[in-house]
Amino acid sequence: MTKESKYDHHPVRVVKGISLGEEYDPGQIIKLDFTAAAIKTDSLSDLPWTTWDIDDLLPTAITRPRNAVAVILDVDVGDAGSSGEETYIAFATPGIIVAGKTVYCRPDGVNDQSSSRLVIVEMSGDGKIAVSVAASGGTTFDVVAKLVGWVIAGTLTDVVELPSASLKAVFQVSH
Repeated sequence: MTKESKYDHHPVRVVKGISLGEEYDPGQIIKLDFTAAAIKTDSLSDLPWTTWDIDDLLPTAITRPRNAVAVILDVDVGDAGSSGEETYIAFATPGIIVAGKTVYCRPDGVNDQSSSRLVIVEMSGDGKIAVSVAASGGTTFDVVAKLVGWVIAGTLTDVVELPSASLKAVFQVSH
């Protein structure tokens, strides 16, 4: 049996992976500062997708590097009623809130027990990141976000074009 599929021309978004402590592309570096103070401390309720303006959250002595493409945060979360509840804070690039590009930070599943995680969130061109919260109740989700670094230069997301000719895939299935 032969199964045939035809694919037309479509732009594709390719997400590059990056790890702390490594250079990804020539010129792209990670600048870390583990002494940075918290830029956001809050007790939150459920929060639909909204944006945080990183420039507005920075202490007065710190400015966003001109060529920063992503922010590196140390995020500590906890929820007063997280036992048996699906609670989290999610981070994404504004306009690119999709599976694989969204980073979730969840409490440990024990009431009022916190957990911490480093996250790299690509910013929009104007220095914003998208945030959403699922809390167990009103103002029960505690978050402390510390700025620990920046991804400088380069890009984390590329848009590439597939060839303009139609692509054809043929699968041969043998029994």
